[in-house]
Amino acid sequence: MDLKDVKFGDEMKDEFLLDKSCAFVNHGSYGPTPKRVVEQKVKFIYEQEAQPDLWFRFNLEKYYDASLTAAAEFLGVNKSNLVLVDNVTTGINTVVKCLKFEPGDQILIHTHTYNAVKNIADEQEDFIKGVKVVTAEIPLPIKSEDDLVDVFRKALDENPKIKLAVLDHITSPSAIIFPVEKLTKLCRERGVLTLIDGAHAPGQIKLNVAEVGADFYSANFHKWCYVPRSCGFIWFSDDFHGQLRPLVTSHGYKHSLDDQFNNLGTRDISSYFCIPHALKFYKEIGGLEAIQAHGRELTKFAAKILCEALGTEELDIPDSMRAPCMTTIRLPLKKPAKLEEIWDLTKDFYTKYGMQACFNYCNETTFLRLSFNVYNSKADYVAIKESVVKFVNEDLKHLKL
Repeated sequence: MDLKDVKFGDEMKDEFLLDKSCAFVNHGSYGPTPKRVVEQKVKFIYEQEAQPDLWFRFNLEKYYDASLTAAAEFLGVNKSNLVLVDNVTTGINTVVKCLKFEPGDQILIHTHTYNAVKNIADEQEDFIKGVKVVTAEIPLPIKSEDDLVDVFRKALDENPKIKLAVLDHITSPSAIIFPVEKLTKLCRERGVLTLIDGAHAPGQIKLNVAEVGADFYSANFHKWCYVPRSCGFIWFSDDFHGQLRPLVTSHGYKHSLDDQFNNLGTRDISSYFCIPHALKFYKEIGGLEAIQAHGRELTKFAAKILCEALGTEELDIPDSMRAPCMTTIRLPLKKPAKLEEIWDLTKDFYTKYGMQACFNYCNETTFLRLSFNVYNSKADYVAIKESVVKFVNEDLKHLKL
């Protein structure tokens, strides 16, 4: 069937391999892949197994270049400023470990930083004597973009030895769009390098990476761009040509940057090669405009019915800072679940109700984060609403949360 004729919602669900017995409203965590893109990945695997030597010695470079070209066109950047990696965690590790921190240097993160990224910063503090992590406290609610900029301005002014600021484009626990252009400008004026965690941005919001103004930008293609896991990228500004290298040194050492990043032994990077095929799917279903319109409709509907049912509220932020396909709702708990308890909540909710949502914690508050995609319909959120109410009022009450 021509994808242009497939309606978003239940019809589009047939284009994915999702378990139809499960109301799945957590696209943002791992990003289900369309069947036709999965089938393409399987073709690559069969090709690899038919002629392993041909694959690794010759075809791998050809496919990598084609995918890098497609990725660069989609992101609006020069191919020479881009490398493919498995995911954002790998990307941020790569950048941070290529920078030379010295005693006295500081790394700026914030209270909505993704936990794996926080750990990357903490590792530098733990293993490089004299390096310190500075955490900017982001209060809730947020009244304006400028209020958020002021938070980072204060952190920079009070800590003049900050060398690197790790910022989000869309925060993972709270789905807040940061005014990244304003923030990178602020950092640049103070001589501070910027690294953007853009995990949720490509495919969900309009994006020209080079125009963000950062020194480095790392994001995933396997969330909102429909590429199979694991597939992400690092973009770097012209100032850092020759300074980036992969975490693993292999046969590509001292060769081209592409060779260094794609020739890492017998790793299976067939997901990378699905980028052109996934972006074709993305465009054929209507692209950014259609996906955002569907997401905003479902976001508004889900927030309304859940907030009314729970007697709570959506995260209080300006509309300009709301992600189009994600929303965050405060859970009315007597005490917040701690970060280490969040995975258990998500698991318990699925085990008891057979539904997949995402529970998060920040600012000493437990949130329900819902993320939407083209296979979702309002019926998914009606079902989720009833189960969440039972979960909060019965299961979590029993746990004294």
